[in-house]
Amino acid sequence: MFMIIALGIFTKNTLPMIVTITELRCKNYWKLPGLILLSMKVASQAKKTQGNISTLIRAKGLKANTLTTWETPESLKSFRNFGHHKQAMKAMNRTASSFRSKTWESETTVGWDEALAKLTKVEMKFT
Repeated sequence: MFMIIALGIFTKNTLPMIVTITELRCKNYWKLPGLILLSMKVASQAKKTQGNISTLIRAKGLKANTLTTWETPESLKSFRNFGHHKQAMKAMNRTASSFRSKTWESETTVGWDEALAKLTKVEMKFT
């Protein structure tokens, strides 16, 4: 099963942008529906957060990735520390077996290939 959900489009030209990519590996298929539902809520929250430029999610098997772009580090922190995202971070030990993330500044739009290449250099953290 492969799923890509685009919940935001690049509509603003704010440079430099803050880019974050994450990867979560779900513990098992029984926990996957809950993880998908919470991921949809988190993506919706991101899209509504002031300063969000784009929000993308994709999943294959037990692995899910998010790719978000932000106008400022403060807008990213505002999203990260509240609402569904905060709830998801608290639930991570129950749903994910491992995760990793990477955040950086970019002067250009970042696609999946570039973001995933950066992410592969980050070690997985196990919950």
